[in-house]
Amino acid sequence: MGEEPVVRVFDNYLYEKDITDLVPIGASAEDSTKLVKRYLDTWIKQQLILNKAKLNLSDDVAFNNIEKQLDDYRTSLIIYAYQRELIKQKLDTVVSDAEIQEYYNENVDNLVLRDDIIRARYIKVPKGAPELAQARIWCESDDPADLADLEDYCHQYAQSFLLNDQEWIILENLRLELGSGLALDAEEIEPEDLLQYEDSLHVYLINVLDIRKKDAPAPV
Repeated sequence: MGEEPVVRVFDNYLYEKDITDLVPIGASAEDSTKLVKRYLDTWIKQQLILNKAKLNLSDDVAFNNIEKQLDDYRTSLIIYAYQRELIKQKLDTVVSDAEIQEYYNENVDNLVLRDDIIRARYIKVPKGAPELAQARIWCESDDPADLADLEDYCHQYAQSFLLNDQEWIILENLRLELGSGLALDAEEIEPEDLLQYEDSLHVYLINVLDIRKKDAPAPV
């Protein structure tokens, strides 16, 4: 007998094996339950919308074009995975953290920043978006469940956002995301600052995780 599905929507099934990797190691039972429930709710909504879209796409040419694009994308993913596997087999591309640190230490004088850079969580939402106070709490949190809630919130309401805690970006690029007349001065920003800006249309939240200033050594 085959594996029993966890949930079914029309002819689409979701099995336990499809959700086993969702929960990070060490997560509490409560956090695990929240993550799985959120995923199931999202999956169900997507299947319902997809079914509705298929029923209401009256233009067969447009639908067939979408199907062709999906096939092309699937082919590209398979080829990319195959190329990566070939590279792993043929080349020794492993560089240890110790080797990276050694190179950094030996060349730190040549690794000087030309611009101010920042690591930050950033979201831009329309004024009047729901649960903005809760989004602010999530933006400051380090709890994986809260960050998952924040990502879900951003996909629903944010016009733009950045939630990759490890990614450094040029401060000027973040400045350009803000409304005209809103300042973002490197001299006034400190790590752990939670900044909130507003213009006539939007609210901007920026949780500053770290900042490095021009002419300082670049981070490893």
